[in-house]
Amino acid sequence: MHRALRVLPGLFALACAALASAQTPPKPGGYKVTVAVHGVASDAGTIRGQLCTDREAFGVRTCGTFVAVTAAKPGSVELVFNNVTPGAYAFSVFHDENGDERTQVFSEPFAFGNESRSLPPIFDEAILNVSGDMTSSTTLFRMTG
Repeated sequence: MHRALRVLPGLFALACAALASAQTPPKPGGYKVTVAVHGVASDAGTIRGQLCTDREAFGVRTCGTFVAVTAAKPGSVELVFNNVTPGAYAFSVFHDENGDERTQVFSEPFAFGNESRSLPPIFDEAILNVSGDMTSSTTLFRMTG
């Protein structure tokens, strides 16, 4: 019986070491988040996206936690966010066709994470959970009415 007790601590230490080696350590500086944005109608202006942690700012004003901008081109483009720390971020994007760096809700297309179409946007519906390098996608739409 004493012999079994001596073996168990050794097995426990071995199991802990195996578990620790199986977990991926955080990447220094954060992770790369790539979002494919579909439905870009023209090459006018830029595609501007943001990852936001501020529930009050999301969908109301620029959050700016992490921002990515790329030239517009018909079809699809990729937004790349570098050095993103682990966490939950609501994603939004718009096609800044006129170059004023502001969303024109009734004239410029936009989208949210997880293909959410709720208006006003709902933070929890647009969340991307970042725990490593990741990819996601969404499709731009225009508000009608």
